[in-house]
Amino acid sequence: MNQLWQFIRELRRRQVFRVAAIYLVGVWVVLQVADLAFESFDLPEQALRYMWIGAFIGFPLALILGWKYDITANGIVRTPVVDSELASDLSLKRVDYIILAGLSIVVGIITFGLAQEILGTRDITPTTIQATNVPENSIAVFPFENLSADPDNEYFSKGMTAELISRLSRIQNLQVVSYFQTKEDINEIGQELKVRYLLEGTVRRSGSRVRISALLIDTSTGFNLWSENFDGELQDVFDLQEQTALKIADALDIHLSPEESQAIARHDTESLEAYDAFLRGWTIIESFHYRSDNFESRLNAARKHFQQALEFDPNYSLAVAGLSMVESTYVSFGSKSAPEQLLLAHAFATEALALDTSLPEPHLALGLAHGVGGDYVRAVDAFREALSLDTQNSYAWCDLAWAYNGLQPPSATEAEKASRKSIRLTPAYFWAYVLLGDALRIQERSADAISAYEYALILNPDHKIAHVKIGRIYFRQGIYHQALTAFNKAEQTPEVLVRISGTHLALGDIQKGLERLEEALANGYSDFITIETSPDFASLADDTRFQQLLEQYRK
Repeated sequence: MNQLWQFIRELRRRQVFRVAAIYLVGVWVVLQVADLAFESFDLPEQALRYMWIGAFIGFPLALILGWKYDITANGIVRTPVVDSELASDLSLKRVDYIILAGLSIVVGIITFGLAQEILGTRDITPTTIQATNVPENSIAVFPFENLSADPDNEYFSKGMTAELISRLSRIQNLQVVSYFQTKEDINEIGQELKVRYLLEGTVRRSGSRVRISALLIDTSTGFNLWSENFDGELQDVFDLQEQTALKIADALDIHLSPEESQAIARHDTESLEAYDAFLRGWTIIESFHYRSDNFESRLNAARKHFQQALEFDPNYSLAVAGLSMVESTYVSFGSKSAPEQLLLAHAFATEALALDTSLPEPHLALGLAHGVGGDYVRAVDAFREALSLDTQNSYAWCDLAWAYNGLQPPSATEAEKASRKSIRLTPAYFWAYVLLGDALRIQERSADAISAYEYALILNPDHKIAHVKIGRIYFRQGIYHQALTAFNKAEQTPEVLVRISGTHLALGDIQKGLERLEEALANGYSDFITIETSPDFASLADDTRFQQLLEQYRK
């Protein structure tokens, strides 16, 4: 014990503790400045990692130098050896107190950050996105269940749900949330979504008869606040929708202005046949928010329904907007006729606006046409115009986030705000999480971006492009094994195979890298310029197998 105490006294005499404290404070300051500078100049995160490694290596070297040398007024001199029996002044000096204060501040900041990481959340999942207080006039709408004998009437119940959400959203003093996940405990959902009321119901269509049953639940008590059945002929469907929305407003004790009453009563066509055909087409278009399989046959069916709607009502603005969205969606899937279809998308959107500028859908159609054509500036303007007409349209907020991310340079902070607003309005909307992840990735908030992508995959495991986005983040960070795992979970398209090839090369496995590259080329990958100029393949520049492979498939 005496020897240990003597060693500690010698460390203090040689001011090794002072050197350690100065080093830790100095390194922390340098790394914080470097972190900000690297983000500003868009330098790779890997370079910052090297600085951390250098800081760890330098720490023991600093202690050794602190043991052997002193900094004096006469310069750097070797620390003299002092007889342990002689007294030495080991009291703390003013400079020591200053150093200890700086070290305490650094430790406090680090501790606070770790506490937030452990006890807090990354503000990604629906629960953490909501406000802490529940708005008094707020309602979550479940999808109304189809009770019709014919399962093909599913489009009709979905349409009724969407129409009811649209009409309720026209009430300025009511916050409306769409909830399309599997129903769980009512009270838990109310707490998760931070809404005061929940609305669920059923739609039964039998021949020319329609029955809408609605149930309103108060989440603060768990009691049914109101329920009612609305019966009528199919030709009375617009009146049934209006009655349902008005009864809900009345049950919530919301006093409607004349303008709100008029907005709820509005319907955009007098033709029931046109409305029914439009509803079939619009249900297909909205399904692309959640799935993209069999896109060609589904888009053809949607186009047919919209055309049928226009046969019954040639001035039906929503049907024309639907045709524009069909053509834009074709373009987004890489249609071979993209130039012609892009022109059609613009023409239909312009026609829909000429018929009615007061509806958000024609503006959304125009924004989509601009966006898939690469004009994100005009897309932002169109989407914002749509939102000025319907501030509670979650799809419009998501489209706006997409356009903000597409700007050059991207407006990532605005994209983050828009995607979070979309999530607030439709918590199960996985695309909003994908776009949130994109916005966070652009801001170099890699951990949060990965969390957003992973939550998107929970909501929609079939959307495997999120795996690619996760893999790209890990690859950029130099975490190649995790990048490879993510890429392997994605759909093995030629583009993904090229990324897998580059990851194998980064791991030093040239053979597997060449095998995956050949597989990509054999499956149609033809961007040889990217392969030859990409730093991912720089290690193969002088490899004859690599050159022969490119020549083989270039022909």
